Amino acid sequence: MLVLCLPLGGAAQQWRWHVAAGNTLYFGDLGNERHFPFSEVHHGFLAGMQYAFAADRGRASKFALESNLTYLRIGYDETQPLLFGRVSGIDLRNFRRGLNFQNDLKGGEARLIFTLPPFRNRPDYKQRLALYFFAGAALFHSNPKADLFRGPIHPSNRYYYWNDGTLRDGPESEGHARIVSRDGVHETTLRDWYTEGQSPYRVGGQKQMYSLWQTAFPHGGGFRLYTGRFASIALEMTFYDFFFTDYLDDASHRYATYAEIERNFAGDELKQTLARYITDPSGWGSDGFNGPASSPRGNPKKFDWVYFMNLRYSVTLHQPHAPSYRAKTKKAKGCPGF
Repeated sequence: MLVLCLPLGGAAQQWRWHVAAGNTLYFGDLGNERHFPFSEVHHGFLAGMQYAFAADRGRASKFALESNLTYLRIGYDETQPLLFGRVSGIDLRNFRRGLNFQNDLKGGEARLIFTLPPFRNRPDYKQRLALYFFAGAALFHSNPKADLFRGPIHPSNRYYYWNDGTLRDGPESEGHARIVSRDGVHETTLRDWYTEGQSPYRVGGQKQMYSLWQTAFPHGGGFRLYTGRFASIALEMTFYDFFFTDYLDDASHRYATYAEIERNFAGDELKQTLARYITDPSGWGSDGFNGPASSPRGNPKKFDWVYFMNLRYSVTLHQPHAPSYRAKTKKAKGCPGF
């Protein structure tokens, strides 16, 4: 709002419109890699405007304010092979937990940008290549979903996890079933099924449901290359820290108990059956009670964050004049006058 309300007049101001596209990496409670989840790369976009405070007499601007509309897709499937097929099936670190999610983060953000111009006495478009850093705040709508059914949400359409590391359309106890792959449709809104024992009523010691709106803190930097007087491109690296939530992936702490599921869906046996499966898709994570037999569903000591590497294109709408720069670079002609 501050950026949008700043005045347009004045020779020392620059307004820039920009668009950016790139790839996202999610870092959270799901994953089979130890460090960087390169096997799950998704995409992101942003668009917005920037207000640059130029220095006096045509010098380069150091500070700018920016506002963006941002879209980031994140996700992970713990049953998919790692990049280049090095590890797959039951050899995957978290195959037996077998969680998956996809989340389309949509929101807005504001940033304060600091640029290190290589030539302080030149205007921005004469800098060519400049390094910049930024920090800010953002608000995103977050609603994680999962691909847990081959078609409509019904027990007959669920996936079954077999000990040979395959997904099948029937239980292993029957001895025969077809090997299937996920259909790629994330039809299950995880928050609606209280997968970690949350409750809309906060009864029986159950946790409060997490919010659909989450605060993030973007920070990072990049290299900006001026391709002309009114245009530039930049390679930018952004880190979005979600300090106040661990539920971008709907996994943080423990499995919901069967008692909590029965309380949340009282009198509805179909929904209770579905909730047990959605909470623990593989059937190996929980026996319905909190105790030694239940494996960790997440890590509550670790918040979620997103890495977004993008290529940005900017257009300057108002370029201040640089009389001092032209005066300093203009060669003197003739004899000096007295």
